Amino acid sequence: MHKPRTITTLNQENGRLTVTVVLALGPGVHAPGADLRMASLSMANLQGADFRGASLRGATLLETNLRDANLHGADLRGADLSKTDLAGAKLLGASYSDTTKLPEHFDPQAASMALLDDEPEDPELSATS
Repeated sequence: MHKPRTITTLNQENGRLTVTVVLALGPGVHAPGADLRMASLSMANLQGADFRGASLRGATLLETNLRDANLHGADLRGADLSKTDLAGAKLLGASYSDTTKLPEHFDPQAASMALLDDEPEDPELSATS
């Protein structure tokens, strides 16, 4: 089991400070509840990873190896899981939406996933729009 490691870089240009945080992940990473919204994890080997309850909303996971990963209760709404290897992945209660791109021939209902709307995460955000 590996714990995620973060790499942070700071760049100041034209009076603007940009902070880039890279989460170094690998096979068997232990990151339950992680906030990985909009993360780009394409072609990563995350076999056996523990992402229970993690937010992967809008994340890109093209051709990612999630074989035997634990995604129990994870938020996958709007995520792109095209061509992702989900063999043996635990997806009970993981949420997906109409905008989630799942692998061809993958049946989210058979995996006990929950279809939810793509409403904003913060109720206050929807009240101001």
